[in-house]
Amino acid sequence: MIIALILSLPAARAASPEYPPLTIATEDAPPISDGSGGEVSGLATEIVRRAMDQVGVGYSIAVYPRKRGFDIALRHANSCVYALNRTAEREPRFKWVGPLLHGGWDLYAMADNRTEVSSLAALKTYRVGSTGGDAISIYLRQNGLNPEEVQAADADELNIRKLQSGRIDFWATGRLRGSYIGAKLGASLRHVMVLREVGLYLACNRSVDDKLIASLNDALRR
Repeated sequence: MIIALILSLPAARAASPEYPPLTIATEDAPPISDGSGGEVSGLATEIVRRAMDQVGVGYSIAVYPRKRGFDIALRHANSCVYALNRTAEREPRFKWVGPLLHGGWDLYAMADNRTEVSSLAALKTYRVGSTGGDAISIYLRQNGLNPEEVQAADADELNIRKLQSGRIDFWATGRLRGSYIGAKLGASLRHVMVLREVGLYLACNRSVDDKLIASLNDALRR
């Protein structure tokens, strides 16, 4: 619904001189953001572009590795990064626009793995794969788990390979990303449980004007 509303707004207008242009970072994580076609695309990207155009602020979007994009938005004035999970630890470090998309953190297994779990506590006796350093992995550790983290650009694909080979029992990942990668690789995955419901946001450096943040949030609400 939110995608349809944003994409139905009028076409872009010229950038306003009221605000300095924004440097926006994202990662290559289809279907949310996709840098494979030259110009960055993806579900969240289209929403970000349309919101920027409606407010009339100049911007550029570029794809970076996850940690570098995060650091750009954290350390450089008039910079933002998406699509970021809005966690308690991150809350005071950025100014937030969104949610751009609603999703969740989900647990997957191979379709022939019929093991059922319904709580984080029940997971402690199993091997759970995740992406090193991301919000999901941090959340699992905060709840007493010790996930097997993959530190690589293609961590999602590697975690599916680990599932297929039996090196992990479950894979913890974002809902949109998990469904996409599973289908892309033709993996027969089974959704096991929802770990947490979350939204994906545009996170901006604390230097970004409060009025601009409010205007971008208004654009999303419209």
